[in-house]
Amino acid sequence: MKASLITFLLMSSSLFGQSLNVTLIDDTIRAMTAGTEYIISDLENTGNDTIEVDIIRAVNNIPPGWQTGLCVDGVCQFATVDSMRISIAPLATKEFRMYFQTLGSPTDTASTEILFKNIGDALNVFDQQYYAFLSPTASVPTLEGSKTKKLVKIVDATGREVEDKPNTLLFYIYDDGTSEKVFRME
Repeated sequence: MKASLITFLLMSSSLFGQSLNVTLIDDTIRAMTAGTEYIISDLENTGNDTIEVDIIRAVNNIPPGWQTGLCVDGVCQFATVDSMRISIAPLATKEFRMYFQTLGSPTDTASTEILFKNIGDALNVFDQQYYAFLSPTASVPTLEGSKTKKLVKIVDATGREVEDKPNTLLFYIYDDGTSEKVFRME
């Protein structure tokens, strides 16, 4: 069975001179072993200070027999790990790999949403969604398209605009009209 992985990547661009930038390297799907494919993106610090970045698998809609994995600069997390924090030196780049492993399952689809959050700047957030399709007949993976989704503001339960803070119910409002309810404990 030949597997094909079709990906759809949502990216936001940097706002207000923020220092984290996420860039898809190319639309080539790389096969590691049979049933394991990955896509490479660069995580770039365009600023003059070291930044801390949270990488969060926010949504993982995968069928039985599939797994996804997060890797940065060759350090991979177990499939059960949904987040990691990394440091990026000034003007440096780190390689991010999003893995899909099909584990021999039949034709099916999956989607994974990854958030990249600059800890020092609550508005410097990238929301990327990857969609995977396994087909026994398709053989050429393609990049389906791109759409921008930018974080516009953060509000509390009363609707007041606030800074990102732990242990508080917050709502992230995006420019496409969508919102995300967030409660981060520390």
